[in-house]
Amino acid sequence: MRATALAVVAATVACGCSSGPAQVGASEPFRLRSSAGLPAPAFVDGSLPGTLPFPDGGQPVPQTDGGYSGVPLILSLSPPSYVLPGASGAPINGVVTENAFGIGLELDVGTGYWLFPVGNEDPTTNQPGFAVLGDFAQDIAPGNHVMRAVAFDEQGNPGYQRTASLCVESRVPDDFNSCLPKDAPPNAVISLTWGEPVDLDLQVLTPSGRLIEPKHPLITQPNDAGVLPKKVDGIDRDSDASCNIDGINTENLVFNATVPHGSYGIYVNMYSACGQPVVHFKVSVYSVVGSTNKHLALFYQQGGVMLAQSANGGTARGLYISQFVFK
Repeated sequence: MRATALAVVAATVACGCSSGPAQVGASEPFRLRSSAGLPAPAFVDGSLPGTLPFPDGGQPVPQTDGGYSGVPLILSLSPPSYVLPGASGAPINGVVTENAFGIGLELDVGTGYWLFPVGNEDPTTNQPGFAVLGDFAQDIAPGNHVMRAVAFDEQGNPGYQRTASLCVESRVPDDFNSCLPKDAPPNAVISLTWGEPVDLDLQVLTPSGRLIEPKHPLITQPNDAGVLPKKVDGIDRDSDASCNIDGINTENLVFNATVPHGSYGIYVNMYSACGQPVVHFKVSVYSVVGSTNKHLALFYQQGGVMLAQSANGGTARGLYISQFVFK
């Protein structure tokens, strides 16, 4: 019933706000997918309809017959607290009033918003709700972003917009310094990013001669009891491992516990090409600067290209990039 009613809503909104087909948006920095077998969200160019500010309290006004009188409302909007650029399938949920049939949702990036039907009842509130999955581009700007949603009634009339905050964390780990500048970042980061869906590995040779890579990620060693300290120095993830593509395409050697000194050899290894003929990558080195408002500053950057025939399954050291000296 609701999905059928939304067909009218979608046609009304899309025809009124978009100069082209509603099902576009593949190149948007923020994209939505359905998570419950409902129709795929449709992209609509232009500003999100609805009015602000949201009414105080944001609660529906019941009628004597148990229904609801007034415009449809988004009672709750729950995106993740934070995501990484390139993240795929981030859950976004919400609860709406009973007279809501469609949802419009946008992030403060891109050129429009996404339209989709209200789904099943929320099991905790027994009220109508929605659940969709968000995909984020790799080049989406880190920092605090605002998500906005509005509910449409059966005739396509919008209610009030509700907002929620979402932190897009830096691809270079900064302990949320991008969203909370008062939080100090790590001491230094050696970062590898790449464009194509391949299993690429960052390899770093420490001054002591140890090769750090995703399969052996830690510089920090456990104590005699086998326990690691809370802060460690090491590689944060094995991105796209065994061609299980995560969309992040980033690996970072993060110095959380110590300030690095001496010469570090940086290599890039093609573990598996995952069916791709070539990969374009970039190596960057960051170090903390500032006394009161500390932040990571770029000290070195080098791009490169590797061909599929370079893949070695981890049996050899990768392509030599640079010898970086931390002073």
